[in-house]
Amino acid sequence: MKTGSNFLVKSGRTNGNVTMQVIEYPTAAEFLDTTHTMLLENEAANELILSYAVSQTNGVENTMSTTFYCVVDNDTPLLATMYTPDIWHQLPA
Repeated sequence: MKTGSNFLVKSGRTNGNVTMQVIEYPTAAEFLDTTHTMLLENEAANELILSYAVSQTNGVENTMSTTFYCVVDNDTPLLATMYTPDIWHQLPA
């Protein structure tokens, strides 16, 4: 898993040791570097998040506002998620 100043990391601590981290990825490609294998283990359930991430890496405009996150524990991805803020503005009232 990549780490660096471009990643937003929030850590949970137990007795001073980092146990879990929530990482916000600056790009879909970096998100997929960490989560791709995990997401493919249950591809049917994860198809929406996979399709948004792949579409964003391919430059599809309607996915560009999507932000990707992953909960990791000891560099092992546990939970992948995405946030699409603009979709709520497109729903009918």
